[in-house]
Amino acid sequence: NLRLVGLCSEPVATRGGWAGVATWLADAHGRLWSLSDVQPGGVERVLQAWRGGVRLGDLSLAHAELVRAGALVQDATASADGRLGAGAAVQAVRAAGATWDQTPLASLFARPLADQVATALAPGSAGLLTLAGRLVGGCLRLEGGHRLGLVPALADPALPALANLRALAAADLAVRAVVRPLREAAGQAALLALAPADDGLRLPEAMAGRLMAALEHLPHAGLANGQGGPAADEDPPLPWATLERRALAVLLGGRSALPASVGPGLAAEARNLRAQLCGAAAARLESLFQACQAVPGERWGRLAQVPPAAFARQWAAAALQAQRAREQHARDAWTRWADPASC
Repeated sequence: NLRLVGLCSEPVATRGGWAGVATWLADAHGRLWSLSDVQPGGVERVLQAWRGGVRLGDLSLAHAELVRAGALVQDATASADGRLGAGAAVQAVRAAGATWDQTPLASLFARPLADQVATALAPGSAGLLTLAGRLVGGCLRLEGGHRLGLVPALADPALPALANLRALAAADLAVRAVVRPLREAAGQAALLALAPADDGLRLPEAMAGRLMAALEHLPHAGLANGQGGPAADEDPPLPWATLERRALAVLLGGRSALPASVGPGLAAEARNLRAQLCGAAAARLESLFQACQAVPGERWGRLAQVPPAAFARQWAAAALQAQRAREQHARDAWTRWADPASC
């Protein structure tokens, strides 16, 4: 048997035209599982899924109910990353939920920050942080001095996320929060849910003490006035983004995206990469440029091009190098941010 209690829900909207809601639940050991309703559609489908029913075996609940309730599940099926299935053999019944200061959810908020960050950035994890701190000026100030800038989970005006953050920017509240860290912006995260820990925010009883910040409207009448603080800093440009930009241009425009005329500028970009200790990215950039050039062939001096297979390998190597650099940069930046010595 699997005993689950709701933690939070988040909106889902992909560039490929899929949208819906995913609800995260915790078992008795604090492991997170997810149950989602994501189908073809635009942002308007997010709120439809939030209010509509989601199935877990023979149990059907709206996400808005499930996130504050629980479930007892028999013969559960799930993927390696914890996505629950709703197969015919699955049996489930509704059960009581838990507040964030009750077992097993309270243990999630007690985990050390550095451990949470390392886990959230690991492949196959839920990618969530469960934090306690003070909400000041649109930032979550954590014990120890860390400041986490908050952004909307989906900044579409049809959803409450952006309006809620604007209202909360003027608040001064002790809260617990569930956020999704932005992998490529250390120190910033999307706010998914929060629970007030003082009297600065009064939520209706039906909300069971927590607000799904991206899916439910903040009750402004219950928000006490506060004084905001500074917003989160913007990240500086990343040096190896040059390689990523050039690889994307070749993907969209083919060899003609890097003609011989861009050679001097591209050489300057390669020198800049080496000056910033990104030698591997510089070498890939130069190789990609050479693969795009026509050179004298062996017969009658005609211009020839790098064979398609070799050209494709050069492009793939450049794109993979940029992706690895981006991922490593994200891990390193978040690790530095979570280090107590960084405060």
